[in-house]
Amino acid sequence: MNNTTWMLFDKVIRGIVNLILLMLIARYLGPNNYGLLTFSLSIIAIFSVISSLGLEGIIIKYFVSDPQNKSVIVGTCIILRTVSSALSIIAILIFIIILQPEDKSVFYIAFVQSLSLLFSSLDVIDFWFQSKLQSKYISLARIISTTLVTVFKLMLIMFNSGVFLFALTSSVEVLIVSIIIFGVYRKYNSERLLFSWELSKNILSQSYHFIISGLLISLYTQMDKIMIGKMINQSSVGIYSAATTLSDLWIIIPITIINSARPIIMESFNKDKVKYLRQLKQLYSIVIWLGIIVALLFKIFGSILIHMFYGISYIEATEILQITIWSSLFALLGGIRVIWLVCEDKVKYNKYCVGVGGTVNLLMNFLTIPIWGINGAAFSTLIAQVIVQLIAPLFFKEMRISVKHLIEALLLYDNFSLKINKFLNNVRRFNQ
Repeated sequence: MNNTTWMLFDKVIRGIVNLILLMLIARYLGPNNYGLLTFSLSIIAIFSVISSLGLEGIIIKYFVSDPQNKSVIVGTCIILRTVSSALSIIAILIFIIILQPEDKSVFYIAFVQSLSLLFSSLDVIDFWFQSKLQSKYISLARIISTTLVTVFKLMLIMFNSGVFLFALTSSVEVLIVSIIIFGVYRKYNSERLLFSWELSKNILSQSYHFIISGLLISLYTQMDKIMIGKMINQSSVGIYSAATTLSDLWIIIPITIINSARPIIMESFNKDKVKYLRQLKQLYSIVIWLGIIVALLFKIFGSILIHMFYGISYIEATEILQITIWSSLFALLGGIRVIWLVCEDKVKYNKYCVGVGGTVNLLMNFLTIPIWGINGAAFSTLIAQVIVQLIAPLFFKEMRISVKHLIEALLLYDNFSLKINKFLNNVRRFNQ
């Protein structure tokens, strides 16, 4: 199997398994305890952006452009990630003490779940394998880890275990993956890992744009759950999370395609700008039309899916599902735009667009949650995503062309243009 097939196989298998597990866990725990788990994960997701240092946006470019220094790049990034993860865990616990001082269960659950940030410091190795189009090793590691943790989770359900042990499994899964991928990396790369202050400064000077924009994105995609938990209750968080989890299932395929296309598009940027833009628009087109088809299917079968996967106690999640499926599509388009931003060295503008969207989402949540409840939160997130991808970039001259790329991809402009040009050329040849 090639690189894309391995990544797709990994994502699909783990996605299906995790969905079934989440269904069983959600049914077993009920909306309240399930909401407690997802409420904590939402807080961790916000701080995970800080701990990741935005490396996913630039690190592949380093590996592609300077493959000889992989040991220095890997070693430096692992140290940076480890330090930032430790600081993020401390920040998470302080934040929860301030937000929920009366609820100790949230504190302990968040602590064991946040350990996954520390273990994920070795994700840098994943990016190296991606740059070499050798993701099969990472895929195998994740499949093994998912298999082991799945058995453990099923045992927890069988023995009527508490919510704390379910929280622990998320960190255990990341730990297993990290151990395996580090072992595989060392098997094929015996060079000593090194740390470079100069490289770390260069990386941070570029990645801080991704940290800021990623933090803002995380805020407006996770703040809804946090605000629901604070303004309504944990049971509502559980229902809302059930919908967002199901709507996120489909993104397994487009994310795999995007991750596989990223190094190819970046390489084309250095060799053939015309080909680079064509590949970028083709990626947009694939994701857009795949998303439209999926959204229509969820509109038709949404209530059936919610009832089948989560049960009648979660049926309120149907309307949320039909809204958030569109939000996930716009979020994916933002992920593709990041490729363009990195190649064109325009990363700094992303944080401005995301900042506008985050502000709109926050304000709309305050206004809509008291009136429409969790439906208001879902609608606010969708509006924020539309603003980030289509409206905010128009206020920056350097970003306007990216909106044009997106619209042309929606209309399949390049494909139609090629067909029209081919037809006109055939007409000319016939007349001659």
